[in-house]
Amino acid sequence: MTKKELRHHYLQQRKDLSKKQHQQLSRQITERVFQLILPDYQWIHVFLPLARQAEVALEPLITSLWECNKKIVVPKLTSHGEMTHHLWTQTTPWQKNNWGIIEPLASQEIRPDQIDLVIVPLLAVDQNGQRVGYGKGYYDRFLSQCSEQVHAMGVGFFPVVEVISDCEVTDIALDSYITPIHAYFFKG
Repeated sequence: MTKKELRHHYLQQRKDLSKKQHQQLSRQITERVFQLILPDYQWIHVFLPLARQAEVALEPLITSLWECNKKIVVPKLTSHGEMTHHLWTQTTPWQKNNWGIIEPLASQEIRPDQIDLVIVPLLAVDQNGQRVGYGKGYYDRFLSQCSEQVHAMGVGFFPVVEVISDCEVTDIALDSYITPIHAYFFKG
């Protein structure tokens, strides 16, 4: 299937989840991610989910990581459409941006090469670790700026698909993908 077809299909699948299903599946994913990432990673980039897109709710994971003294980094979109990365603590002031995404108001900017693990939002993943996002390329550009050792981990509700038919050379594959039931590993 093409990215466009997968994007449409899985966005609808996510939106069709009941609130209870969404909460339960998100909890299972966050528990699985938490088990897999300790103690290997210190600087963890986490997306702050878009509720209207029914993304995986990662707030409980963030709280657990803070309790383990992990450094949480979150994205922020600039007025020029670029993504910057900021330290997120329990006391960081925040606001919702134009898309309804929570962003830090004032916090330390973190260089991409400082980050050990990036938890990547997505709609679908194929058996090679190629992902379908929202089509803007933010995370592909961001991952290309990270160190070669960074671990790119996708999280989602659904199993991998066989193949995404229209991947491009600028698409960066994931190292792993975590669902409520499975952990898929693609590299190394």
